[in-house]
Amino acid sequence: MKFTMFEKETKNEKYRDNPYRAVNFSQDENGKIVCPKNKIKS
Repeated sequence: MKFTMFEKETKNEKYRDNPYRAVNFSQDENGKIVCPKNKIKS
């Protein structure tokens, strides 16, 4: 059984590659999550 957002996450490139989704955030050298506007989330 596929999870609810499976099709959107796999086929919709605009949604999948959105830089503001939490899964697409980068991490700094200390392992803290950094959003695209360079704000650190603790």
